[in-house]
Amino acid sequence: MEYLTLHSATCSPPVRGFDAHTQGWVDYYRSNGGDTAVGTYLPERLTAAGFQVTYTGCVGGMARPGDRWWIWWGRLMQDFGDKLVSNRFMTAETLEHLQHDWLLVSKNPNAFIYTPVLLQLVARKLP
Repeated sequence: MEYLTLHSATCSPPVRGFDAHTQGWVDYYRSNGGDTAVGTYLPERLTAAGFQVTYTGCVGGMARPGDRWWIWWGRLMQDFGDKLVSNRFMTAETLEHLQHDWLLVSKNPNAFIYTPVLLQLVARKLP
């Protein structure tokens, strides 16, 4: 699995710092030679390298408080937020707002996030 787009991530209701956190991840990947849109060109690159793509699909979608993808996104904030701040991909104040508001919105039964969309891909090396 690879990111098709990280820019699909959004939160309802809006949470201060959510978009800055998402953009921080995009910038973090880019600054370290990565790309949060690898899935948009991976099938063609694999084909050009002599692979046959046998399956493509996408995962991602809505998650509500308590869902595993909600918990995963919250863990990213907790576990890596300081790294985004120390590398100047977001400010400490923005991270504080995000962590504070995330706790509040996590108690809202109407809240949801739309997660990053991931490409699922299976490829086999041609003989």
